Amino acid sequence: MTYNEKVLKQSDNSVEIEFTPAEDWDYFDGHFPGFKLLPALAQIEIVIRLAAKYLRSALLIQKAKRLKFSSIIRPGFPVSLALSYKKETGALGFTMKNPEGNIIYSSGTIIIGAENERA
Repeated sequence: MTYNEKVLKQSDNSVEIEFTPAEDWDYFDGHFPGFKLLPALAQIEIVIRLAAKYLRSALLIQKAKRLKFSSIIRPGFPVSLALSYKKETGALGFTMKNPEGNIIYSSGTIIIGAENERA
């Protein structure tokens, strides 16, 4: 799946990306007919995949901490995703919000592990 993201800022350990969830994303199937919204698990997958792409983090989640889903994400509305990664601890922090920054959709920290590590 493509996200058609636009990088707004990037450094070695952080990136800010903007994307607009498309109406036809598989993530929206069944959530919910007549009122599509982006499920929490789909948001985590997007975070993990974009962090791997831009920050070269692993795709394996060891644990999730302080996850908060504050507002719904609907198709067609732009999302700003800020990611920060501490490679030495595997901590991947994220915040999804609207581009203006006044609505936070979700935030938290995910501990990422190497593909060959076990939790």
